[in-house]
Amino acid sequence: MLWNTFYENQEHLNNQYLNPQWITNSGLAPEVLETGANTLIKNMEGQPKPLVKAKVFDYILRNGRIDVDPTDWFQDRIEHRDIIRNLRKIWWRYVDDTYMAEIHTHERTAWSLGAFYSGADFSHTSPDWNSLLELGIPGLLKNIRDKRNSKSNMEKLTEDETVFYEASEIVYQAVIAFFLRLAAWSEKMMETNQDNRERLLICTQSLKNLAVRAPETMHEALQLGIIYYELQEMEGENVRSHGGFDRLYYRFYDHDIKFNRYTLEQERELIRFFYSKLNANRFSAGRPFYLGGILPNGEDAVNSLTYDALDIYNELGLPYIKIHIRVHSGTSDDLLKKALGYIRGGNNSIVFIHDETVITALMRTGVSLTEAREYIPIGCYEPAVMGLEVPCTCNSFINTTKAVELTMHGGIDPLTELRLSASTGCTDYASFEEFYGAVKKQLESMVKTAMDIILGYEKHYMEINPSPLFSGALADCVDKGRDAYAGGARYNNSAVIFGGLGSTVDSLIALRKFVFENKTS
Repeated sequence: MLWNTFYENQEHLNNQYLNPQWITNSGLAPEVLETGANTLIKNMEGQPKPLVKAKVFDYILRNGRIDVDPTDWFQDRIEHRDIIRNLRKIWWRYVDDTYMAEIHTHERTAWSLGAFYSGADFSHTSPDWNSLLELGIPGLLKNIRDKRNSKSNMEKLTEDETVFYEASEIVYQAVIAFFLRLAAWSEKMMETNQDNRERLLICTQSLKNLAVRAPETMHEALQLGIIYYELQEMEGENVRSHGGFDRLYYRFYDHDIKFNRYTLEQERELIRFFYSKLNANRFSAGRPFYLGGILPNGEDAVNSLTYDALDIYNELGLPYIKIHIRVHSGTSDDLLKKALGYIRGGNNSIVFIHDETVITALMRTGVSLTEAREYIPIGCYEPAVMGLEVPCTCNSFINTTKAVELTMHGGIDPLTELRLSASTGCTDYASFEEFYGAVKKQLESMVKTAMDIILGYEKHYMEINPSPLFSGALADCVDKGRDAYAGGARYNNSAVIFGGLGSTVDSLIALRKFVFENKTS
């Protein structure tokens, strides 16, 4: 049966990444693949890291073993063995042990004592989903080639620009080759899976289409979104937002129904399978996308897909999916009541974010109104401008409660007696205000050290994590011929996160009352 098969396969789909069925003869055995990749890396020693990464990416997509699931509407799995992320660990460790050795040692001590963490962050990103769905991989590849040619016709490309365009072209060609490999094995699978032959035929054709053009149907659009997500994760940058589901996919959804490509219930079935992909990854922080909000033209983004997306989320109760709902003064009560009802019913991975507040805040940083209206909530709640910003939102975590403890003990950790900051003269506080001022100085010291570490790492981002696939999906990077982690994006922001604020406030209030007001001994 072609349709209405989700529930009979739900358990299998929700565990699909735990036990993939690799097609033995579809590629190299994992140990052979790793050996080949390591040989390639060794042979390219001394060459620019973006090219090394791109060549390894290409090698994996052309040679890794594939898993085609005849019960699934979307194909995406390749046995990559985390080869690229392991390579990044080597590059990262070198930076830690050389350029960052002294300050990194201090940071490790501070974190071991619960004071603060600070470092590099490549785990909070989102591509330009609009461009990806509008142009497809072939269109993005054409943009890369066109921009390189137009720039080289005007003046000689710099070495960095040459490397950027070459690396980006390699990875986007590799993605197209991967589409065709998946299509070929999906087609071959039809020979032995007559029960799922029709589904495999549609999967095969969608993959072939995506190799030559942008998506035109809901199935193709969702298939592209899944594959891109998996491949950027393989490259090393965690995708922490799948964008505005309703605003991104509505045109495919609506067009399919209007022109009788798929029925409404078939569209919903595809969404169920898509959700199962996100959930099956079991990422502990959740796989988020958002609904609603204000469109760039100022209109409300809510449409019929908004309600379907929310209803299906509630229907399935999948724990690893997080939905951000962007609300504003024009958001309908119907949508809010529906979402709140689902939360009361137990589906509580729903987060509300107020558009007017976020958009105003982004504009204060120099973002235009139109850009700000296309913000995406990254990861937990952090707003970023889709396609224009590289948000490193988890560079540093600071335990504000630790600042109170250090102030009480003169900058010394009481358990280990290690000094983390300068002495604050803890016995000389004549008033709570003086003590509170010393706490703020402790925090200031933590923040300054954290920022120094972040700035130190940012100088070496390209030595740790060049990103030809991610950068190729950002128009500003392509225009400049510069990687996202070399300042190619329009906006580049890092963050210091304060934690333990509630406990800190409680501690300060208790100290003020019992020590400074009541003089309790």
